[in-house]
Amino acid sequence: MTSRVGLDALFPPATIAERVKVFDLLRERLGIGLEPGVDAAALLGESHEALSAADLEAILVRGSRRMASGGQKILSAALLRELIRDFQPRSYPLELEYQRLIAAFECTSRRLLPPDLAGVPRSDRRPARGTAGGTRNVGVTASP
Repeated sequence: MTSRVGLDALFPPATIAERVKVFDLLRERLGIGLEPGVDAAALLGESHEALSAADLEAILVRGSRRMASGGQKILSAALLRELIRDFQPRSYPLELEYQRLIAAFECTSRRLLPPDLAGVPRSDRRPARGTAGGTRNVGVTASP
């Protein structure tokens, strides 16, 4: 795989284009049709959240349920917008960042790393030992 985008990706999609690719892959896998003319990039771009593949899947599963209960065969722009606006991300950002850093430390290809971690030496991506959920974050996300 030469791209970071895929259903087996270790890292959340970093750009709108990557989110759309993951969204489309998940949508196809779940068998959810999209109304012709729907601009998924624009709708996903309306979200201020950094949506992960799991987040996108949750949105699509909710959409599938709503479509089934409403007798709809395809996902409309209006329903997708409503689902995106209604979505609340998980509320444990430190744990998510820790998982991301663990994945970066274990990653064997710089090409697959998110841009903000690709230039960081592997030793500086290592989570600190003996910390409860904390990370070393040297050169990665230093706090002011």
